[in-house]
Amino acid sequence: MFEVQGLGFVGSDPEMRFLADGREMTKVSIAVRSGYGENKVTSWLRFICFGKKAESLAQYVKKGDFLFVRGTPTPDKTTGDPRMWTSQDGSIHSSWDLVLDDWKFAGGSKKDSDQGVDGEPEYSDAYLG
Repeated sequence: MFEVQGLGFVGSDPEMRFLADGREMTKVSIAVRSGYGENKVTSWLRFICFGKKAESLAQYVKKGDFLFVRGTPTPDKTTGDPRMWTSQDGSIHSSWDLVLDDWKFAGGSKKDSDQGVDGEPEYSDAYLG
């Protein structure tokens, strides 16, 4: 089974909608950072969830919250690969859409976390305890 997990900050408040069959569906994007200094990269994980997970995510999670997330990627239906797009500056980007399997608060939020040496919030795996 192909699974993705990460620690990151919520990019905007989760969006909850109701499907035609009455089920809840919530979407949320998580910014996950890797690398240091000039090699720092931010990747966006776009999650979708349904039912009780969708309700709790929409009710408790807000922009800037720091989360542990785990989910199953869903490839582009036409290519089987990640979704690809070109930004306004001409650079090519890709992302996976994921079905959220699990999430947990991982301590604090971007607005109230301690700042690291380079102005980025510091965090560690200790939050997953």
